[in-house]
Amino acid sequence: MLKTCYCVLTNAHCLPELKGDVIGVDKGALLCLEHGIQMHYLIGDFDSITEQEKSGLKKKYPDLTLLPERKDVSDSEAAVLWAKQQGYQRIVLVSSMSGRFDHSYVNFKLVEKYGCELLDESNHIFLVEKGTTVIYKDNWKYVSFFACDEAEVTLEGFSYPLDHYHLTKTDVLCLSNEILKDQAIVTTTSKLWCIQSNDKK
Repeated sequence: MLKTCYCVLTNAHCLPELKGDVIGVDKGALLCLEHGIQMHYLIGDFDSITEQEKSGLKKKYPDLTLLPERKDVSDSEAAVLWAKQQGYQRIVLVSSMSGRFDHSYVNFKLVEKYGCELLDESNHIFLVEKGTTVIYKDNWKYVSFFACDEAEVTLEGFSYPLDHYHLTKTDVLCLSNEILKDQAIVTTTSKLWCIQSNDKK
């Protein structure tokens, strides 16, 4: 089993079941504290919370890493870099895709740069590497694929199968597919974005 950590980011609104170590990132640490979730590590400049809230975090977690407000990496990237240094093989960013789009876009770039995953209440986003990969349905209704670069894609076990389809970077054919049983198989000649999603309740 992969050594897993969940980085709970500032704009996270709700917390899924976290099966691994938890890193509280900036205001995300406050959310974990409010939900009684034990954190393995805290990091951020904590400029999005009050001094009273920051004092409460420091009291409970005196070893938190306080970053300067002016820096060359975001709090989220600093958390990912720390997690990689600690040997975590699976890094999941817990966030929300609502709100400021620039923050969401940065999280997409972190997925692309470091191979981590992005998770919120309605979406699970990750990269599918070149070759053959099993995609598990879990509790997700829809699954979509988008090409990072042009790719030949074969989909097996999906509602809409494909056989060596030439998927371009601007092609949206693979939107809103569904896995028929518990798992399905994607084979690709190049990296793909995979987005598993549910409609908002």
